[in-house]
Amino acid sequence: MTGNTLARKGWVILLALFLTMFGDERIASAETGNSKSPSSIVVGLMTPDIPATLCAGEKISLEYYFAYVYAGKAAPLIPQPLRGNVLINATNGKVTPEKFVYPRVMLNKTYTGNFTYTADKKAGTGTIAINVSAGYTAPPFTVTFKIVECEASILFGKQSTFSYDVTTMITTYTGSGLVTVTENGEITGTGSQTIWGTILPYSSEEGSCTQNSPWEGSAGISFSGQMGEDGNAQVTMTLETLNVNAATLTCTSEDYSGSMTFPEYTFGQCEVQIDNFSFKGGTQNVTFNCAGEEPFTLAVTIVPRRKP
Repeated sequence: MTGNTLARKGWVILLALFLTMFGDERIASAETGNSKSPSSIVVGLMTPDIPATLCAGEKISLEYYFAYVYAGKAAPLIPQPLRGNVLINATNGKVTPEKFVYPRVMLNKTYTGNFTYTADKKAGTGTIAINVSAGYTAPPFTVTFKIVECEASILFGKQSTFSYDVTTMITTYTGSGLVTVTENGEITGTGSQTIWGTILPYSSEEGSCTQNSPWEGSAGISFSGQMGEDGNAQVTMTLETLNVNAATLTCTSEDYSGSMTFPEYTFGQCEVQIDNFSFKGGTQNVTFNCAGEEPFTLAVTIVPRRKP
């Protein structure tokens, strides 16, 4: 059983106790402002840990509850079952679905429903108002969010080691960048990539060899994409042309000294697709399929950074 399931079960138990323990008009006074009425509609959210701040375009899932509470001592004079309607309104965002219908609402019973809220693709303040009617209309239950333009860091890298006989070659390739989303949902950003490699010094009965300097190179990265209605996006990561310097391997022995030169090398520009990009963060395996190179897969990590 997950933490959210346990939390939801706890809410249901507490609400059931709330409905059965209080037998006077205090409930009605708290909910309707009418101390002479022994009934009221209780409305709230079951979802634990509701964020106070959302990224522009972010989508969250929520669960509401409501109950028609009757706390009177005599039999209720209202007909049962009642027809219930839940209408959810939103500002600076979209709610799906917006309306729920309950043909049979019984007294002192809890009803729940699930919906999503997707924040607008611009900074501002978003609100959700849950309106419940069952016999009468309860005051709306409202939740407010601060919507901000979010940033996220993108990180990837790998280290490879290749060994043959007494020779060991090590290479590392890393990249990082910072992306943000604009008011129209456009995702943009820049970063950099670096490659480094060397053959470790080695020796044998024939002699010893040393590389004079490592292979090194760096270049820029650009990011582009468009935020979708679900809060996710496909981001194109463009790896700019990367040039690697030449290097020389020098070998010596008692009666010989020579060297071998590795020429400069160029990695061409390459576009890499990051599917299901989300400012919520996470890690996913991404395929780098660049012209002239063998395809390889790297873990790409997205680290959310919310602006204050």
